[in-house]
Amino acid sequence: MNCDLEYSDIHSYFDGELSVIRAAEFKHHLADCSDCMDELAALGSVRGSLKHARLYETAPASLRRKIRADLHSIMPTTRRSLILSWRGLAAATGLVLIVLIRGGRVDIVQGRTVAALVYRSREQLFNVFIWHTRESDGPPRTGSRQGYQWIDWRKDKLEFCAVSDAAPADLERLQRLLTD
Repeated sequence: MNCDLEYSDIHSYFDGELSVIRAAEFKHHLADCSDCMDELAALGSVRGSLKHARLYETAPASLRRKIRADLHSIMPTTRRSLILSWRGLAAATGLVLIVLIRGGRVDIVQGRTVAALVYRSREQLFNVFIWHTRESDGPPRTGSRQGYQWIDWRKDKLEFCAVSDAAPADLERLQRLLTD
């Protein structure tokens, strides 16, 4: 690509991760840049191929047991808890829809195919990369690089790495939500 824009800008635009102003600037840039237009077309082709590839990963048995136990524990016993359960179900459904509509993709990181989930909280973007591992569960490790914070952990033969420019405490909170 011979364009002077950062390669990541194209991916951010394609995934709907740019601010409204930055997206408008990039759209204006597209009018004069055939390289970026070609790259966007290629990304669209890959996305289309992935939608039809019927990629499916079976959830670990431990995750299924945990979900069933969590569902059993929120079974309503009173009218008030029934209302709270429906609110929780609505929130969970909303989160699933957000992930399905704009927040998921497949990336290549260090030569490895990984699932990449994008989560937005307030004005902060969080990227969570997930891949298979043969290593046993491990405690979280944290660090920072080029202004971004990261947290990495292993659970149930999956490795997770969350990255954001948010405060480390926000990343740790996300890690706990994904692990518990």
